[in-house]
Amino acid sequence: MKGLVFSEMLGWAEHAYSPALVDRMIVQSGVPNDGAYTSVGNYPHGEALALFGALSELTGEPIGDLARAYGYWLAGRFVTLYPELVGVYPDAESLLAGVGPHIHEEVTRLYPEAQPPQVHSSPIEGGMQLDYVSHRPFAPLAHGLIEGFVAHFGNHHTIAREDLDAGGKAARFTISQISN
Repeated sequence: MKGLVFSEMLGWAEHAYSPALVDRMIVQSGVPNDGAYTSVGNYPHGEALALFGALSELTGEPIGDLARAYGYWLAGRFVTLYPELVGVYPDAESLLAGVGPHIHEEVTRLYPEAQPPQVHSSPIEGGMQLDYVSHRPFAPLAHGLIEGFVAHFGNHHTIAREDLDAGGKAARFTISQISN
């Protein structure tokens, strides 16, 4: 998993909680590198799970809720860090439809070792459906990313998640426009 996800997670946790809590999270997680992640490095996704698990124990918040909150925050970071990718889309629907065929394709072009999740979108009446499949259990994080991008574009939608497996590796998101 790209180190960017780890380094941004630590930044989010510092922002949402405190640097002191992040230090405790790193120690409690037992990650082998003491939280030293480079954005271009590759790390086992189990380390992210260990960090979320430690943060959950320290805060009392469920891991899924933490991952979703982090995903929301990460969407804003992607807007800032990758304006050339996000800026080509006029709205959340087109960005979300472009995740699989454009954004993840660009990620694998830049980082051939990357293994992004499979994301497929299809239009439905009044919105779109987004299917997420990964070998990593990050459907809650994907949920937060979707919410963050919808908020970034100022769209008014409801987002429903149907978990397709108990482990968070597959989910179907139904994104419906709200009439004004």
